[in-house]
Amino acid sequence: MAVNPTMYAAFCSRWQKECLRAPAVSKGTLKEGILCIIKEDGSPPLKWKLGRVIKLHSGRDGISRVATLRTQGGEVKRSYSRICPLPIKEPSGIGCS
Repeated sequence: MAVNPTMYAAFCSRWQKECLRAPAVSKGTLKEGILCIIKEDGSPPLKWKLGRVIKLHSGRDGISRVATLRTQGGEVKRSYSRICPLPIKEPSGIGCS
């Protein structure tokens, strides 16, 4: 099944405007274990990777602005501006470790 390039571009544009317009992470919303989408410049949103936060890095002022995420390809460090937490509520006792 071929994808219509015009429809694909329209979908990506609308998705970015409606879903990603708000700040990716506000203060206190990112915690270890949260599943996130990792934004990448130069690649379309449907190609962005999924990752799980494994560590938050605090600055000298005690505020975290960078996180380490575990992805399928290994661990990556990204700033909060590149991380979009997914609104998934996992049942208690179930999750990746």
